[in-house]
Amino acid sequence: MDSVAKITAWEPPKRFVAETEGGPGTVATEWTVEAKAGGICTVRVVHSWFASSDDWDDQFEGHSYGWLSFFQILRLYLAHFRGQPCSPVQLMATSTEAKEKAWDLLIQPLGLANPSVGTRVTAPDDAPELSGVVEVVNPPEWPGVLLRLDEPAPAIAHFFALPMGGQVMLPVRIYLYGHSGGELAKDVEKNWQDWLNRRFPLPSAGQ
Repeated sequence: MDSVAKITAWEPPKRFVAETEGGPGTVATEWTVEAKAGGICTVRVVHSWFASSDDWDDQFEGHSYGWLSFFQILRLYLAHFRGQPCSPVQLMATSTEAKEKAWDLLIQPLGLANPSVGTRVTAPDDAPELSGVVEVVNPPEWPGVLLRLDEPAPAIAHFFALPMGGQVMLPVRIYLYGHSGGELAKDVEKNWQDWLNRRFPLPSAGQ
């Protein structure tokens, strides 16, 4: 998905602020970078929603978990893949089932039912190649899991469920690192897309 933003502050490399309109009203995101001793820095992100009603309250907490996931991905990258090129594969399925059922339909066939941090998992042979360690598990009310993979390549895999517009979005994001990841990206994308199409077929015309 794309969104159009108005840049309201631009002070490289220290501060960046952008605002978007739509949904609950104005959404502002501010990034600040503060240098620290020892060649490190503190990155602070403030994400503010300005709404005139409470219609979007149930989206706010879920949005927070989205930000947390991306910071966790950044932390894993810096800890395990620092400096390596990244080839992202980003796909999404949708389901009209309840959130819990839709989530189970996605992760159970991958060998990820009831995952726990630190557990090594390997997907069955009839699923896309997937083997690695569980790094993050979200609370049940906001289903999501992060894996650090060694197969099919060094990578981070991110799965989560997001109710929206009367259906459940099920994004699959795989960040492949190193030159081997770049060489495999097209095959990985096709394998996952084919698998998702079988698991979550699109409604036929007239349904």
